[in-house]
Amino acid sequence: MTKTEEILIKLASNFWGIDSAEITPESDFFDDLNVGTIDLGDFFLLTQEKFKVKLVSEGIENIKTIADLARAIENSDEFI
Repeated sequence: MTKTEEILIKLASNFWGIDSAEITPESDFFDDLNVGTIDLGDFFLLTQEKFKVKLVSEGIENIKTIADLARAIENSDEFI
């Protein structure tokens, strides 16, 4: 597990009130964590602020898991 994934799991746990032991890098936001679209959008905004990066809107629809989000953050070349 990467450091980014660890941070995202802690953020997700606090944001949605889910036990962090139940969240893995492979956790699917919709299927495993039962997150709605609006809540996920809010979480993406939080992660952008936390990591000081801008997620490219064209790639957001491909982010399905914590690991996907971690890769998007790590590969981002736009900073805020």
